[in-house]
Parts: sequence; C-alpha cells; structure tokens
Amino acid sequence: YNGAVNLDSTNASAYMWLGQLYEDEGELEKALSYSRKGLSLQPDNMHYRYIVGSELHRTGRTEEAIDLLIDVVQELPHHAGAHYNLGQALVKAGNKEKGFRYLTIADSLQKVESSIEELESLAKMNPDEMMNWVKLGDAYKKSDQLEEALRAYKTALYYAPWNYALQNNIADLTVSLGDTVRGIERYISILKQNPNLPDVWLNLGVAYANSGRYDDARWAWNRALKYDPDHTLAKEYLTRLSGEE
Repeated sequence: YNGAVNLDSTNASAYMWLGQLYEDEGELEKALSYSRKGLSLQPDNMHYRYIVGSELHRTGRTEEAIDLLIDVVQELPHHAGAHYNLGQALVKAGNKEKGFRYLTIADSLQKVESSIEELESLAKMNPDEMMNWVKLGDAYKKSDQLEEALRAYKTALYYAPWNYALQNNIADLTVSLGDTVRGIERYISILKQNPNLPDVWLNLGVAYANSGRYDDARWAWNRALKYDPDHTLAKEYLTRLSGEE
C-alpha cells in the first residue's frame, strides 16, 4: 500500500487500507492520519466517514467523531457499527440519553445483521432453494434495504418464474426505488399472465395514481373490484379519488 500511494497520491482506498492495517496493529494515531488522507480524497464516502469517525472516537476526539458519525447514521440508517460508535461518543460527551438511544438502535440492528448473515449463508449453501432467497429478500425488505431485497427476489424468481407473489414483490420494490415506469410494466405483465389478482390491480392503480394518471388508476381499482368485490382498499382509494376531483 505504501508503494501504491507513492505511485498515486490520489489513491484513496490505499490510504484507507493503510489506516486499517495500522489500526489492527494498535497504532491508532497513524491509522487516523492515513484514514484522514483517504477521506480527504473522497469526502462523501460514508464508509470512509465511518472509519474516521470511529478512529476519532477511539483516540478521544469525541466532538469530531460525533460530527462525522451523525452524517453516517443519517445516510446509512442500517449501519450497526455507526450507531454503536455514535452512541458511545455521545455518552462520553455527556449526552447519555441520546447516546443510549443510539446504542439501543445499534443492538437491534446487530440482531438484524446477524439474521441476514445467516440467511445469506443459507442461500449461498443451497442456491437452488427458492424459499431461501425469498426469506432473504423478506429480511432485507423488513430492514428497509430495498435494493438488496430486490436482488434476492429476482434470484428467487429465476427458480420460480411463474410465481406471481414474487413478481408482485419485485414490481412493488421497483416502484419504491423510483422506477415507476418499469414497475407499471411489470404489473401489467403479471396481469396479462393472470388477470385474477386483485392485489396486483390495486398496486397498479397506486402506481398510476402516484404518476398523476388518475383515470388509469380508477380503471385499475375497478378491475380489482371485479375480481374481489369486497376489496376494502380498492373501494377506499376510489372514494378518495372521487372526493379529490
């Protein structure tokens, strides 16, 4: 790594790895020095901010650590380590109530991470078991890690391409991640295969409504009622839509 930074003084990852090596050796001041250089080259890299913030905390620079780690937990709300180090730093700075709150979140996130790691391991050991990928996708979705959930569901779909519940989950996540057009296309594709799916019609209507296509939304929700006349949400959405016009 020294050779790498000598050849290229803008190699941020080399500085960060040098910092990690020095941290592993217990030389925290050297570690912090190199990590700061890496962060200065990529100041928006949240992983780098977490490393520097943690090293600042461990070297007693509490206020600086708090400033960095607050940004990290805001951008990476599922990062257990960032919550833990921020909580410790806040307690050390005298803000015990807020610090303990972050420590509690860290403990909860750590349990979720452990569960996800187990599910990842299970899915990799038995990759052709569709339900392993579904359970992994569900765990990611529950922890609001939507991109990871989408990847897991798509892997599951490879083994069960006609599973409408999976296809619907993928469409939902596609919309949630901001790609409404592709989400609508997937809903329509599902319904061409099997129109007797009122919840898919409902979701299609929601996607249309969020895109400002209210006539299309009304049509989709009426189709939901065709296949399930007692569908409460479809009725509610249609009533709400009529009231807004």
